[in-house]
Amino acid sequence: MTQPAQPKSLAVAYLLLVFLGLFGGHYFYLGVTRRAVVYLLTLGCLGIGPLIDLFTLPGEVRRINQLIMSGRPHM
Repeated sequence: MTQPAQPKSLAVAYLLLVFLGLFGGHYFYLGVTRRAVVYLLTLGCLGIGPLIDLFTLPGEVRRINQLIMSGRPHM
């Protein structure tokens, strides 16, 4: 039996963005695997993606947490 998914922390997501952003670490943490693999293969879309994510990450974490609470899968 699987355990229910826990809400994701914005602080952890930002730490992963700062240290592993070029490799998509923050997206692997959030469970957005497709985008994480794109970041991994393109070094964060040539470094531009993590800069954009500095501003959009709170909304992304909020969206993922809403999906987790509703029980719907997220990608």
